Amino acid sequence: MDYLQDLKKGLYTDEEIQYKIKNNYRLTLEELKYNEEDKSEVANIKNWLRYRILYQIKKGATHDCDCSPIVHEMYNKIFETVGNEKGEGRYFEIDNVTLETDTMNSFATTFNEFMRVWINNGARFKYGTTLSRDIDFLKFIDKWYARTEDEEIKEVIRLFNKFAKLTHSPANMILVPKGYNSERGNSGLIKDYWDLSLIDLKGIYSQNAYYDDSYRWFFENKDKFMLNDWFDENGKVKPLFKDHSFKKSLPSEIGEFEECLKNIIERIKNRSKLPEKN
Repeated sequence: MDYLQDLKKGLYTDEEIQYKIKNNYRLTLEELKYNEEDKSEVANIKNWLRYRILYQIKKGATHDCDCSPIVHEMYNKIFETVGNEKGEGRYFEIDNVTLETDTMNSFATTFNEFMRVWINNGARFKYGTTLSRDIDFLKFIDKWYARTEDEEIKEVIRLFNKFAKLTHSPANMILVPKGYNSERGNSGLIKDYWDLSLIDLKGIYSQNAYYDDSYRWFFENKDKFMLNDWFDENGKVKPLFKDHSFKKSLPSEIGEFEECLKNIIERIKNRSKLPEKN
């Protein structure tokens, strides 16, 4: 849980951060502090929001989770020896192939869409910045959850709370061909979902007469990445919810959000069970 470690270090006590909060944001230092005592059903979501807010208030106040030493240690265990053994930067040289670190499933993408569709009645949030939106979410989510009577919506929020706890864990991190991290993030079709990313990567590998060796290497070594849960017995990528595709990259119905989150959580947990070496 790297982002929680950032908050626990008390980085919100930094003088620059204190000044900006006091003079620019409708936020107190107390609201930004990581709360270990909070056992509510939105506690992890709130801590994730605190991390995001801190990240936006001061560049470099929190580190990029997919470049953390914990994640680098995971790759060293999987591949026994890799380039960049010191755990610095995001690029790795394995078998003469260049790969880079990435987060498999974005919490923000699904959470922001759920809040837009189900909390804001489908309207676009009228915020000047994502920072002001995240501050509002942090401030009202407790009261909103308490007022909500729809049990289906509450169940989805509880699933988001579980996902928030897992989102920056090593089991939600992956190596991808160099350049693909930003490619899929900029794509309006993939939306940083790992099932759609695999379909896209597989298409690049199988349909092009000329392709970079990193794409071929990735699929030849997919078992090392512990991706079994992402493929069916025929090698087809399993969608995170029934109609998930490039044509429907975001869930919209409450049942789609629930199915998507359950599958993400289950696959992260299963992937965390690193197999013992012989």
